[in-house]
Amino acid sequence: MVWWLHNLFFHIFVFGWLPCFQLMVGHIKELMLYVMKYEEAKNMKQKNVYMLDKDDGKAVDLFFRLGMPKNLAKTLLCISQFDECKSADVEKGADLRQPEVSVAIQELRRRGWIKKRNLKKKGKGRPVHIYKTTTDLSEILNTFEQEKLKEVENVKNDISALKNIIQNK
Repeated sequence: MVWWLHNLFFHIFVFGWLPCFQLMVGHIKELMLYVMKYEEAKNMKQKNVYMLDKDDGKAVDLFFRLGMPKNLAKTLLCISQFDECKSADVEKGADLRQPEVSVAIQELRRRGWIKKRNLKKKGKGRPVHIYKTTTDLSEILNTFEQEKLKEVENVKNDISALKNIIQNK
C-alpha cells in the first residue's frame, strides 16, 4: 500500500473522518496556491521574453539589404529591447542558436555597440554574461549610416580612378 494512503487510513481511524478531510482540503488549497503562484511567475517570465515581430522583421531585412548579416541585425534589435539581457534571452527572442548569437555578440562588441558585464552565480561555475547596448538604437543607426555613406564614397572614388585609368590608355 502506498505510504500516504496508509497514513490517511491511520489518521481516519485515530482522529475520525472530518479532521482528516479538513487536513486534506487544507493541503489541496496550499498546493493550488503554489500552482497558481508558479503559473503566475511562469507567465510573468514569458511576458518578459521579447520576440521579434513583423516590424522587426522588416528592419532586419533592411539592415540585410544594406550589408549587415541577418543574425547580427536580429541580435542587435533583440538586445536593444532590453535594459540588460542574457544570451539565452536573445536566442529565444531572435530565434537563433547559441553559436549564432555568440558570433553576432562578438561583432557587436567589436563595433562598440554593446557591452558585456559578468554576473557571478551563487556557488561554483562560470559567471553569466549580461549584455546591453552602449547607446540607443537611433545612435547605432546613425553610426551604421555613416559607415555606409563612407563605403559609397569609396566606391565612387574607385570608379573615378578606374575611369581615369581606362581613359588614359
